[in-house]
Parts: sequence; structure tokens; C-alpha cells
Amino acid sequence: MLLFKDDDLGDAADEKSKFVSGTSTHKDATGRTGVQKDHAVMLTINGQTHGSKGEYFLKSLGYSKVASDTVVIAEFDDLANLGMVNMFSPSRDTLKDSPQANKFLNALEDALEGSDLLTDEEERRRAQRGNAEPATDTDTFAEFIERNPEVGNFMATGERIRAPRIRPSDGGNESAPESADDNLSDHTDTSGGDENGGDAPHAPKLPTFLVPIEEYNPGSEEHVLWEADEPMPVETPVNGSATVRFATDAQNDYLARDVLSGTLEVSCPEQLRAIELQDGLLTLTVDPPEDADPGKETALSVELTRPDPRDCSSVDDPADAYPERVEADVATDGGVNVDTASLTARCQLEYVEATDNSHSPSESESDGDGDGEGDTTDTSGDDGASASDREGTAGNDGVTDDWGFEMPDIAYVHEKNWRTNDDGEPINPEEFNADDARNFDEHTLIHLDPSQDGTISGLSLTINMDAAALRSFIVERNVKDTWKEFVEQHYELAMVFYTITMYRDYVGEYGTSLKDTDLITAEVVSRSINALAPTIMPTIISDDQLDRITE
Repeated sequence: MLLFKDDDLGDAADEKSKFVSGTSTHKDATGRTGVQKDHAVMLTINGQTHGSKGEYFLKSLGYSKVASDTVVIAEFDDLANLGMVNMFSPSRDTLKDSPQANKFLNALEDALEGSDLLTDEEERRRAQRGNAEPATDTDTFAEFIERNPEVGNFMATGERIRAPRIRPSDGGNESAPESADDNLSDHTDTSGGDENGGDAPHAPKLPTFLVPIEEYNPGSEEHVLWEADEPMPVETPVNGSATVRFATDAQNDYLARDVLSGTLEVSCPEQLRAIELQDGLLTLTVDPPEDADPGKETALSVELTRPDPRDCSSVDDPADAYPERVEADVATDGGVNVDTASLTARCQLEYVEATDNSHSPSESESDGDGDGEGDTTDTSGDDGASASDREGTAGNDGVTDDWGFEMPDIAYVHEKNWRTNDDGEPINPEEFNADDARNFDEHTLIHLDPSQDGTISGLSLTINMDAAALRSFIVERNVKDTWKEFVEQHYELAMVFYTITMYRDYVGEYGTSLKDTDLITAEVVSRSINALAPTIMPTIISDDQLDRITE
């Protein structure tokens, strides 16, 4: 293994240029020495290369800084003929996709990952990037995670953010605006349409029935309702959740609007994950308790409250608050005898054996693919933790102890570290860093060096604090001096958490490198984040904040 240091090599500099890519000598080379980019790892027999791996192979192991200065030669001089046939293609220029070749590559990866020579030089070069100014202290990250625990939970477990407990309607008009005089014209019903089936909004109504659905028929309004007096049984896997549906005439915005709104109360609120009210269908997603065992049961009572329409100044006649199909037994009698009793329904959650086909928490149980109460959702995440169970805190060493993960190694670069003048000379020779100059310009937000072990803490993230996107935003929006640090910190937090959440997700799906390509996951993340440059600042600093922090 040959590693060319990036220090002044003196007379050896010309020899280095024959091997490594990106040099003038390499571009002009015609011999077998000037091929490092495509032949960073050479597999030779009696001095002849029979297969190779390029810089990509070394970068996929986390050696992003030293990959272009490293040449690895594996000699197979003593390999028997049968071994050569099993390892190399007949053309003797590539490895076969064979058990023997794959076993060798795995062993080679282990050997290189354990190399003190490469690891020490990689760490030394990473430490030289940017300046010595420390990045945002870990307390700032901890505060961010405390305010947004779902972020910390995703970092630690991979569990995606859950849908809100009360989910908004998928269609219809927007939620009603606030009104000082409670005028009915200010309030719309998201259940869709006027009394004749048009699109115009109409006055809000109170619900009149709530019935469990025994058999749910997706794509149809004809469902089998539960008609027995006893609670409806609902089978619930101990490792999943139950989707319980009810037929009702409650309007879509009944639980969220400002006028004649009701509440939903259940007997086990700690198990209730989500509520969705849509087009006459109330859907509850209910998780099993932690101590759920097959054979156990839990009573689930559901109560939909109804306000008194006489207390609503927008309703002249209380009878107007009920659907026209309600019969005369709901008497209004001048607004005296009004039915405001809560609508109730009862179910019995019966826990059954764990299932292997639970959906991920991000999949909606009400998308029409389920078959009623048997639909399940896996809520365990990677380690069974949920955002509501944790509090994210970080110590001075960067370890977020309560979440079980560490922050990456973070550093800044400034214009003086990477900018050159029109003649290619550094604008600040004392602070200039040639490696930063290769990785940054005014349009680059971050540079991400891959993690050698695939963890977030193994990443080296460098943030450009003089990116045009940040500096032009501060200048062109006339941000007050007292608020510049506030803007910079929001920019930095966005860079850090956009990067590590994207990296966490990509590694979970693709690994540290994308198969059948020469792409490293960290490089893909860097490109994706840098592509956000034109829109990053307007999306992290809202208009109302901008009014407060600008001249």
C-alpha cells in the first residue's frame, strides 16, 4: 500500500504526479503508472494487472481525503490456475462476480478499514479543514432536539414522524378563519358542497349518529355496521395497531373548526395514535399497551361531544344546527329542548399474536387498502422508542446520551479559506487551504466526508459560512446587526440537520454507497444539500421573522 502525503514532497513530487489523478503529468501519461483514479486498487499476477478498483472503492470505505493519494497492490503471483479462473474474467482485466472474488473483496475491505496508516492520515487531513473556530456547541443541538423530539427519535431509531393525531381533511375548503363576530359567512364546512351538492360552503351542522363499522368496504359508501348491544370486537396484534372505523354524519372539520365544534374522548387516550374524520368516516388508529399479551382485552369507549347550539350567536334557530334528515323526535321547541348528549360507541380490543406484515408507521391505514379492524401498523421503530418517550439532551462531548447517537464532526470554512483571485492566487495566503479550495466556492453550502462505520458520528461535515446564499440574504434583506447571528445559527442548524437526516435515510435504504454506480452516499447527500442553495434561506427564515429582524 502506497500513500503519498500531501505535504511538500520535494524531489518526489514529480514521481507522485505520475501515479495520482488530477495532475498534469497524469493527464499526459501513457504508461501504466498514471492510472490511479481508475486503478487505485490493482490486483496483479506477475506484475500484470488482472483486475482493479478505482478511487470509488477507497471512498466507499470512508477514505475520502486520502483516496486520490493511495495506491493498493494485491499480488496473486502464487494463485493456482483454478483460482485464477474462479477470480478473474477470461479477458483478465476484471474480477468475476463469484463467491471467491466476493470473499476476497470483503477481506480486502476489512484489511483497509483496519489500516492505521490510512485512518491516521485521513483523520489528520480532516482536522486541517476550515479554521480552528468551533462549530455550534452541542447545547444548541440539544435544545433543537428538545424542541423537536421527533428529529432526535429519527436519528436514534429511524422511526419516521407520525401523522398528527387529528389529521386534516384531504379535500374541500380550507379551515375556517377566525372571526370577531362569529358570522356564519366566515366559516366553511370541509365535508364538501352545499345542500344541493355544489361546491359552495354551508352552515356547520352537529352530528347525530356514531356507529362502529363491522365490515369496511374500501371505495364504497356501503359498509356493514355493528348492530349488537355489546361492544364490537377488534383484533389487535401485540406488535402492531388497530384501525377502528365508525360511520357518522359529523362534518370533516367538526373537531377543528371554530363554530359548533366537538371533541373526541376515548377511554384509553394514551393508546390513541391518530384521528381522521373524512366524508362520514371516523378512523381511529389505536396502539396496544406495552404489556399487551395475546388473549388479553381492553375496553375502548368512544365519545363524540356535541356543543349547545343555543350558545352560538351565529345560529338563529337551534334546529338549523342539525341535518335536515333528523326526524322530529329531536325537538327544538323554540330552542329549549335541544339534544346535546354525546354520541357514544363501544369496542373491545382483543390482542392476538404478533404479525410479520405490519406496515411502517408512515403508511396511512385509511388509504383504502385495509379491510377494517384487522389493519395493522408497526410502531416499534428500530428499538421500540417513540418520540414521546424521550427527551433529547447532549453533553459537552457531543453525545446525545438519551437518544443513543452522537453528532457528526462539524467545522466551518470561510471565504478566506477557499477563495482565490482572478490569477488563481489565494486572497489570504495565511488562511488559505488547498483542500477547501477544491471543495468549496460561493455556491457550495457544505462538504461531507463519509463515515467509515456508517454512523452519523463518523461523518465530517464542513459548512460554508460565506456561501452566497447566506451572505446575500443578510445583505439584500437588510438584516439588523443584532440579528445576523440568529440568521447564521438557523442556517447552520438547517445544514446540520438536513444533512444528517438525509444521510440517515439514504444509508438505511442504500448503504454507504450506491451499488452499480461510482456514487458514495455522502457525495449524493452533499449534492442534494448544495442544490438547495437558491431556496434555502427563504425556507428557514419565515416572512414574519423577516419583518422582525430587518431594517
